[in-house]
Amino acid sequence: MTKPIGYYVSTNSPLLEEMEELWGTRFEALNNCQRLWMINMLSDLAVNDPSIYADHELDDEVADLTQRADEELNIDQKIGLIQVLISQVRGT
Repeated sequence: MTKPIGYYVSTNSPLLEEMEELWGTRFEALNNCQRLWMINMLSDLAVNDPSIYADHELDDEVADLTQRADEELNIDQKIGLIQVLISQVRGT
């Protein structure tokens, strides 16, 4: 079982409180399609935050290899990579 939202992020926000009320403290009311859509949208918002580029930029090698993932990796492999990358971004 996954940990509750509050383990990952402070839930003292009206938006996060509403999400917990609608979907449960572990987002258990969401299906995987909804969860992946949210991951996509939130990561897009994060990558468009100017602070992320303070000392780094995206390079062609990363873009090229990531595009290949669509044809060469199955869904479990893609989700596994998402987990690895999030863990590294958070420094955990």
